Amino acid sequence: MVANAVLLAALTAMAGAASAQGGGAQITTGAARSVDLRTAPEVPSVPQPPGLVTNRPTIPMADYLAAKRAVAMKPRQPKPAPRP
Repeated sequence: MVANAVLLAALTAMAGAASAQGGGAQITTGAARSVDLRTAPEVPSVPQPPGLVTNRPTIPMADYLAAKRAVAMKPRQPKPAPRP
C-alpha cells in the first residue's frame, strides 16, 4: 500500500512538471504570401556538414536505369510448388 502511494505521488509530481514546460519562447510569422516559383530567386543550398556520408548511387542515372532494365529482362525461375 505504501509503495502504491509513493508511486502515485511520483507520477502526480511528474505530470505537474510536464505541464509547466509550455512557457518557452513563442515563434510568430507574418501573413502568408504566394510566390511564383518560375520567377522566384534561387535559394542557395546549405553546405554539407563535414564528415557527413550519404548513401546514394554514384553512377550516372543512364547506367543505373540500363542495369535496372537488364535485370528486369532476365528470365525468372518459377516459384516452387507448395508442399502438401
